[in-house]
Amino acid sequence: WQFYRMQPWPVRWFVRLRRRIAPFEWVLPHLPAQGALLEIGCGHGLLTNWLGQNRPACRILGTDLNSKRIAIANQTLMGRKNIRFEAADGLKPSEEKYDCILFFDLLHHLEAARHLLSLRQAALKLNPGGKIIVKEMFKTRGLSHFLGWLHDKIVTRGEKTCYRRAEEWIALAAQAGLKLTHF
Repeated sequence: WQFYRMQPWPVRWFVRLRRRIAPFEWVLPHLPAQGALLEIGCGHGLLTNWLGQNRPACRILGTDLNSKRIAIANQTLMGRKNIRFEAADGLKPSEEKYDCILFFDLLHHLEAARHLLSLRQAALKLNPGGKIIVKEMFKTRGLSHFLGWLHDKIVTRGEKTCYRRAEEWIALAAQAGLKLTHF
């Protein structure tokens, strides 16, 4: 929390809530111990900061299209050199390659037509042997989906979301040419 202590209370409140409900710990065993990581849609940089603390030998880039959130994320750097933030589309073609690319609760904020394209674009940015980690909410009729949906509506001020059932995400990964190793 020390990275966000100087931020306005809505940001502090959001990152505290996000940290309580987002299962960051399950990602850690699937990350390389060193190399280049890319988080697409990093928002205020909470996961990128957490990864920077837990994978100090990695070079980590957090990208987001929202320049205001990236400005906040950049204020959290405090001289740390293993992470950086950019207000950019992390899926745009570039020469940079990564050992791991993360989509953490992002894809459902994109139009359905962009889901497959996003996975394919990410696959093109991987080093040989690299992996893509996707954490998504599933479209279900349960309380957890309702609470996640409500959270998204509040945070994004009603922005349209596109949730999918688990089997749909699995099928999209296969269509993108990705090999599913964990679910």
